[in-house]
Parts: sequence; C-alpha cells; structure tokens
Amino acid sequence: MTVAGPNSAVVGAVLQPAVAGKLAVAGKLTIDGDASVLEAYGALLDEFDPDFPIVTP
Repeated sequence: MTVAGPNSAVVGAVLQPAVAGKLAVAGKLTIDGDASVLEAYGALLDEFDPDFPIVTP
C-alpha cells in the first residue's frame, strides 16, 4: 500500500488512520493498494484523552 500527499496529510493519516478515508475523499491523499491495511494499523493504536490530568490535587 502507498499513501501519498502533502506531508501534513500523510502524518495525519499515520497518526489517525481513521481520518485517512476522509482525506482521500477530499483529494488531499492518494491511497494505492489495499486500504484495509491502514484500517488494521489503526486498530493497533490507542486513542488517548488529550485533556487527561497530568497532576491531580
């Protein structure tokens, strides 16, 4: 599988594979090959809460 596009779009697809399809539909990415590989990769990643408390009182 090959993912091509601007650097920011490719990084977005690697860090958040769920948005890769939306970026491809918008014309910002081109995905050649089996796109299910990107979905399988995304299933391996954890989603973290960006507002987690670093220090709790």
